[in-house]
Amino acid sequence: ANETHDYVRLLHPFDKARSLLSRTRPAQDPSTAASLSNTLSVIRERERGRTDRARRLVARSTRFAASLLTRRPAPRSRPWTISTITQFEDDHQQFINDAISQFEVVAERPIPYLNWRYCDERAGPFTVRLAQQDGKPLGYAVTRLLDGRAFLADILVLPRQLAVAESLIRDSVDLARNDGAASIRTRLPKRHPYRRALARTGFFDVGHVAGELIDPRDTDPADLAFLDDEATSIHHVLADSDYL
Repeated sequence: ANETHDYVRLLHPFDKARSLLSRTRPAQDPSTAASLSNTLSVIRERERGRTDRARRLVARSTRFAASLLTRRPAPRSRPWTISTITQFEDDHQQFINDAISQFEVVAERPIPYLNWRYCDERAGPFTVRLAQQDGKPLGYAVTRLLDGRAFLADILVLPRQLAVAESLIRDSVDLARNDGAASIRTRLPKRHPYRRALARTGFFDVGHVAGELIDPRDTDPADLAFLDDEATSIHHVLADSDYL
């Protein structure tokens, strides 16, 4: 019931619009022109495809325009600091456990796994940023920058620390912009406490991600019935999938 959605923040939207407007349709080579044997059904199917693409473009443009109205400027000051770490430490485990306790469905995040997933150079170019106040960790965010593309791969903060989540998301956006990326993408359930922070920082919902979060094989359906409740709290990010 709580579907997983992708969210995108365009970093240079007007440059993208100009590039789209400047594209011209290439002239068709007469030798490759469609033959008269094309049936009416093929033509209708082609027109239907164009209509569907136009509808999706209008819907996405509308959501992007709405995101501009929802966007808010960054607060002028904050009592916490954000810094890059190269390893998660053992004493970070307690704050991570406290953070995941607010969700009913969430992948476990032991320190050895986090260091293997994000801090081993063989995993790829991940940047781990930790928010702290008075030496105490409040949350972390992981950004992946690769070949001009940017992804907010993971984010987790303590309960009732949505301002920290927003701050970490803005920090990830800045990392992507400084790296020259045209956009940054992330993934969260459609009912998630961080969605408001995504909206305030300019992300917009581009739609439902197909696929199952839980493989039901060898599982009693009654044990998964709670997932039919829209209020079930789920934490699922890009790095919990095979996308990255």
